Amino acid sequence: MKTTWKFPLGIEDRQTVKMPKGAYVLPSAQTQFDRLTVWAIVDDKAPMEDREFRIAGTGHPLDDLNPADWKFLGTVQMMDGGLIWHVFVK
Repeated sequence: MKTTWKFPLGIEDRQTVKMPKGAYVLPSAQTQFDRLTVWAIVDDKAPMEDREFRIAGTGHPLDDLNPADWKFLGTVQMMDGGLIWHVFVK
């Protein structure tokens, strides 16, 4: 069965998140309870696989990010002082 799952992210340059294989990460990144979060449509019976995420603050270097390999999910303003984060998934 396909359902939507949420995946909280840490504020780290790169991170790996376990998701069901073939998960479609929705083109949206937001805060929920002041935590950076993304959502994906998943097959809840699929085996888990690693997905890479890239989080970059405004002005942070992105030399390692090839736009052909990464999908932009959104820009999020955190409530803890107005920091801005740009979220990408591979």
